[in-house]
Amino acid sequence: MDTLHIQRLDPERPPLRIHIVFDAPECVAHPDTPSLRNAAEGLRQRGHRLELIHVRLASGPGEGQPLGRYAKFKRILQLRRLLIAHWSRQRPDLVHIDTQGPLGWAALQAAAKLRIPASASFPGEYATVPLGLLHKPLAAELRKFFTRVRATLVTGQAASESLRHAGLRNLHVLHPGPDLGGIEQALRSAMR
Repeated sequence: MDTLHIQRLDPERPPLRIHIVFDAPECVAHPDTPSLRNAAEGLRQRGHRLELIHVRLASGPGEGQPLGRYAKFKRILQLRRLLIAHWSRQRPDLVHIDTQGPLGWAALQAAAKLRIPASASFPGEYATVPLGLLHKPLAAELRKFFTRVRATLVTGQAASESLRHAGLRNLHVLHPGPDLGGIEQALRSAMR
């Protein structure tokens, strides 16, 4: 009697569900910041499922003014609650954070609470300046943020060495331009 031989051929690497958190679309990223938002279409063409998340700013009195400490803290808590609710319903494989503002901190906290791996892009405007030379509170905040992610994407070897010397780990050096292979490798390493 004949038998069936069934061989399943899955992709070498399964596609990822990546949620990319970034500042409002009208905010222009520094050209040396490895932004996944800019590489999203290429990642989608490689079969990954992406969701782009940003805050739709409400218009009203006082909008656009810098936030005081209490207002910033309150906003982070509100955004964190919204992200936890969303990711509890639609859990991603990975959260990538392209902002270190209130939304970025909220995303980092929400991902940690739900045990979702997180990666982030190091801002290009600070990548070439040693962290020790930055204003102390800013350097401390950047160090605190980037020690909590599993992978930090940075453009250029010199910037990577400077950050490694400042104590940051899990750095992934990307080449300027759309380095889809490097980005995909960094994101997969964040999931391990």
